[in-house]
Amino acid sequence: MRYNGFTNRYSKNICGNIVAAICVMCIVVCLHSCEQNKIKNIYFKKDKVQLSVHEQYTAELFMEPFSETDYDRVTWKSSDNSVAVVDKMGHITAVYTGSCIVTARCGKLRASIEVAVLPINIAFDSSKALAYFYGDSYDNSCNTVVVRFLSDGCRIEPNGDITGAGTYINMQLFAPKSTDSIALGTFRQSNTPMQYAFLSGYLREHNDRRYVLGSYFGNLSGGGNSVVLIKEGVFNISKRMSQYVVEGVFRGDKDEVIELSYSGKIPLFDRSNTTADTVVFDRRTSAIDDLGDLYNVGCHIFRVKYSNNVGDLLQIEMATPLIAKSIVAGEYSVGSSIREFSLVPSDMVTGGGTIIKRNGILDKVLYGRVRVFRKSANSIIIR
Repeated sequence: MRYNGFTNRYSKNICGNIVAAICVMCIVVCLHSCEQNKIKNIYFKKDKVQLSVHEQYTAELFMEPFSETDYDRVTWKSSDNSVAVVDKMGHITAVYTGSCIVTARCGKLRASIEVAVLPINIAFDSSKALAYFYGDSYDNSCNTVVVRFLSDGCRIEPNGDITGAGTYINMQLFAPKSTDSIALGTFRQSNTPMQYAFLSGYLREHNDRRYVLGSYFGNLSGGGNSVVLIKEGVFNISKRMSQYVVEGVFRGDKDEVIELSYSGKIPLFDRSNTTADTVVFDRRTSAIDDLGDLYNVGCHIFRVKYSNNVGDLLQIEMATPLIAKSIVAGEYSVGSSIREFSLVPSDMVTGGGTIIKRNGILDKVLYGRVRVFRKSANSIIIR
């Protein structure tokens, strides 16, 4: 009995010690949880800040109650690093025009501030210029002329690429068909070819590469080429003796203000004539077939056929949105797959897709694009 009594007393002591230890642990855990949860709120006094490009700003984060330990644990993030970046101390640096949200997090708490980077002004005094004449390339009774203005560090390669280091502006103009040179007058923005208009800038993707077309401003530096798409503005060309005088004020795709001025000669290169390797098709002898969702890819396929007087055939298959009842105006390009606003790749086995047939032999179309313009409800132009 004594042994049992001793055992019982010993067991009770052990149990008591365990219970006490558990209680102490609970108190410690509770205190630790209170330490973690004592921060009730974090916030910025400003909801929004405006910065100029490259300007820096320190976001002042308030914490209630303040804890230096927890403040050091705050994490920072920008929603768009191309607009503004933020470091671990809350120092914000404006990168380029636009807006983003900078967020500070402390545990489950967070605070946000909007960062608006103001549009930039670009004053471009060009030192040289040249132009390319393409004739009525859109079949819209307008001549297409591309004029390029360059700074001293830029040059144009034989293939038309702009290289070097500096800035440039590419303007795609539409002039009256009666003019076979650079037309004088005032040009305004348009998304479709029309007399005395310039085509706004736009991007096109092909084989995972992006191309810039239309009118745009470029900056070559550090091995890169940054581009601002020109969306609207006024472009004026006049002439004094043998010198062209050019003035332009444009708005970029991120509200940049671009001012262009140039005075001097503009050599004109005629690119309206086809080369020996060019196959010309008579667009008046075309046929259009509605193939529906022929390839079961969720696109409505339209097949357009052109022929010429020597028996060559050009077959173009355009993928439009599934709900389309006719060919939709826009730009279509050859890719590796079928998607909306693409040209169906060549299929040499079935003869489907986008192909060329010359002298009875089928050829693949590896790359290229077509643009569709709607003249009226029942009339379109395919270039």
